Amino acid sequence: MNTLFPAASARLPATPDRATGSSCDTPALLIDFDTYDHLQALAHRCEHLPEVTAGLLQELDRAQLVAPDALPDDAVRVGSRVTYQDDASGAIRTVHLVWPQQADVSAMRISVLTPIGAALIGLRAGQRIRWRLGNDDRRLVVLGVAPD
Repeated sequence: MNTLFPAASARLPATPDRATGSSCDTPALLIDFDTYDHLQALAHRCEHLPEVTAGLLQELDRAQLVAPDALPDDAVRVGSRVTYQDDASGAIRTVHLVWPQQADVSAMRISVLTPIGAALIGLRAGQRIRWRLGNDDRRLVVLGVAPD
């Protein structure tokens, strides 16, 4: 099964992070204003595919918006190369987060509209996130973020 493109995703209840008081399963997200506007418009154009856009809209609803020049270098944005580790399998993958028209799974260019793309956007190196893929609970940690 291709875990990068499951049919749908849904968030699980979060557990608080003892050190910060925030959730380690739904960590703080940073997204710049321009990307936020583009992603909102994209999601609304795809309203007829709620299984595709639900996870993205959920992430956008909780994002902290910043000016493009205030976005830290280690924040995942469209165009980032992201290395993450799947907690269950221990597998480490590097993907390039892209707009849907640039996606090519064989080249590890993953659309921001996929569940993994929506989970990664706005995260920073060291952050963990948990979500449900079908009947499976999944969790990953971002190991590194590099610009395109």
